[in-house]
Amino acid sequence: MHADWTWNQIMYFCAGGLGVVFVFVCFALKECPEEIGGINPNDMDDSTALVNPERDSGEKPTFQQLVAPLFRDPRFWAVCLMSASLTFVRETFREWTAMFLKNALHMQKDEAATASIVFPLAGGCATLLAGIYLDKIDRRARGPFLISFCIGVLVSTLCLWLVVITDVVTTISGIVLIGAIGFFLVPPFSFIAGVLAVEIAGKGRESTCSTLFEAVGYTASVAAPQLTGILAEKGWSLVFLMLMIVGCIGTASVGLYWWYSIKHFRKTGLFTPLLEDPSGGKVDIFSTAVHPQYADSKTVQ
Repeated sequence: MHADWTWNQIMYFCAGGLGVVFVFVCFALKECPEEIGGINPNDMDDSTALVNPERDSGEKPTFQQLVAPLFRDPRFWAVCLMSASLTFVRETFREWTAMFLKNALHMQKDEAATASIVFPLAGGCATLLAGIYLDKIDRRARGPFLISFCIGVLVSTLCLWLVVITDVVTTISGIVLIGAIGFFLVPPFSFIAGVLAVEIAGKGRESTCSTLFEAVGYTASVAAPQLTGILAEKGWSLVFLMLMIVGCIGTASVGLYWWYSIKHFRKTGLFTPLLEDPSGGKVDIFSTAVHPQYADSKTVQ
């Protein structure tokens, strides 16, 4: 906007960026994890997920065989609720941040469009840091991580709602709080279609599970901009109040997922949550690796 580009020039610029990404991926993307010293997913333990006898027998499962175990698992429905609520909040900020900055903070169109990048930028950085931390440093923190980040979304949205209704919101405070919401929101959202789908479905159903999570999320994303537009006409405070309610639903769904995960692992007897292991560490209820001490157990004492 600062350069007075036409829409054609903007689209050419975007296409050029995608072209650079395409060339990079062609040379950098490997065919399998072994090429970069990783482990083949087919060789990884799958014991925390649903049993998949169809895959083990070599037969092609039917659609009913793929989805029926998922529908019977309460963890699946908890993550569906999580996907809907987090996607709703994400799409609201993605679509309406620039408009909020223009209308409520009286920024110019080009300034509002530039400042709105703080939401995805903060979220992307947080996702990268969270992934590295959980994989390389402390895999035990995955459950508390999901809960704490969802609470962070609630607190940040509450602060933004308070500064709006008290009419003390400034350009700096508005941008900082929007960045904070993106920082806390995007990492848990990014876990849904990948990590949590594998945790619940395991190898053989993970693609189906991930697709269902995405379908639920994008269904919610259709309603988010419409409801936001209706409420924004009556005041931005109503928008942030709605987002706090949806955020509470998302946080509750994370708690349900964690609770049902604990019950699932206690029922299967693979390991107990956060139980001391012989090496002095902890056994994570979200970890896909079963400690040898519990590999053959059927019940948890």
